[in-house]
Amino acid sequence: SDLGCRVAQAALEEYQRLEPWDNARERGAQLRLALEQGRLGTGNLVDIRGRGLLLALDFPDAATAARYLKSAARQGIFLRSARFAPHVVLVEPPLVVSQEETRSLSKALLAALSS
Repeated sequence: SDLGCRVAQAALEEYQRLEPWDNARERGAQLRLALEQGRLGTGNLVDIRGRGLLLALDFPDAATAARYLKSAARQGIFLRSARFAPHVVLVEPPLVVSQEETRSLSKALLAALSS
C-alpha cells in the first residue's frame, strides 16, 4: 500500500540519518576494551568474543555463567546465555546506545564479574 511504502521509506531515511552501524562499531570497541581491561585478575571469564555490539562472554562452565547472569541482574543488567552453549553469556545492547550508556554498562558488567 502507499501508506506502508511511505512508512518504510521514512524508516529507511531515519536509519540512514542515525547510521547505527558506525555507532555499533565504536561503542562495541569501547565496551570490549573496558571488559578486556577489567577482566584482568579475574579467573571467571575465559574469553570475550564477538563483533560490534554483539559480544559473547565465555565462562568456564554453565554454573559460572548462571551465577554471572544473577549477579548482572542484581546490577540491573539482564542478559541471557546462548541457547546451545550455556557457558556463554550474550551481551546485546541496542545499536544506538550512547557513549555514556556504554560506560555505565561496562561498569555494571565488570561489577557483576567481581561479585
